[in-house]
Amino acid sequence: MMTKINRRQFLGLLAVGTAGCGKPEKPPLDDRFTYDVSAYLKTDPALLLYRQTGQFPTDFHEPKCLAVDGDTILVGGDRALKTFDRTGKLLMTRALPALPHAVTTGGLVAYKDRFADVSYGDRAHLTGIAKTGNTVFVADAGNREVLRCDPTGQVLSRLKGFAVPSPYFDLHIGPDGLLWVVNPGKHRVEAYTLDGALEFSWGATGMSVEGFCGCCNPVYLARLPDGRFVTSEKGLNRIKIYDGRGQFVGVVAGPEQLVKDLDLAKKACANCQIGFGFPIACDATGRVLALDPATKQVRIFTPKEA
Repeated sequence: MMTKINRRQFLGLLAVGTAGCGKPEKPPLDDRFTYDVSAYLKTDPALLLYRQTGQFPTDFHEPKCLAVDGDTILVGGDRALKTFDRTGKLLMTRALPALPHAVTTGGLVAYKDRFADVSYGDRAHLTGIAKTGNTVFVADAGNREVLRCDPTGQVLSRLKGFAVPSPYFDLHIGPDGLLWVVNPGKHRVEAYTLDGALEFSWGATGMSVEGFCGCCNPVYLARLPDGRFVTSEKGLNRIKIYDGRGQFVGVVAGPEQLVKDLDLAKKACANCQIGFGFPIACDATGRVLALDPATKQVRIFTPKEA
């Protein structure tokens, strides 16, 4: 059966994946103002390059962030950072002073308005962190900028000009030595030198599986060992793979794999106009890990050819 909704309903109802959230505000005016979204809720099996091979619980009430550090998996939530081995066995729990918003290798943590000993003000909403050498980059969705900091949190420079409509703003340091930043409102991934010069960008707006749709996608970014990109989207929840130049390769998991329990999805959506995405990370074997905010588990996806 065809499902038709208008633009406002699409942004709201698809904010929790395939679940929707609440009743639509108004019925569609007529067919000129509707989207047929049913075609995008299932993934062509030929495009699915991964399968889920495991999962493990985080035991967090509010799991928030995920990273891979060598052979260990870091998961932040509540007021703690947990370290797991690659099978999901808990190795260590570290108490934190507040809810962590982002984590990276070495256990560096960013909170809502601060990193290390520095607070960046009431407008700050930190959502991503990456480190190279003695330089730390922090994504601030509240001020729509990337902060280049020293390890103590002191700001060395600021990178501005991003479109960030919701509190999702991620970045990554690649093996190429570039800073890759998601510009979510423009549906792009952008590469910068470490001193802030724009080198390259890729990404396109579109409902089809190759593109990024909604107000702001992708919301999370990771890299596979071979340099390919992995992206995670909210709204129409999808985890996908692109090559090093941003050409679409295939799908890790689509909406039907990621959001199976619609009731849980609704409960996990604190703000239905924002929705949720799945934080992602990749390990050295090519597995893709996804932090599920509904089930509060880390889900493990393995390449089918493996």
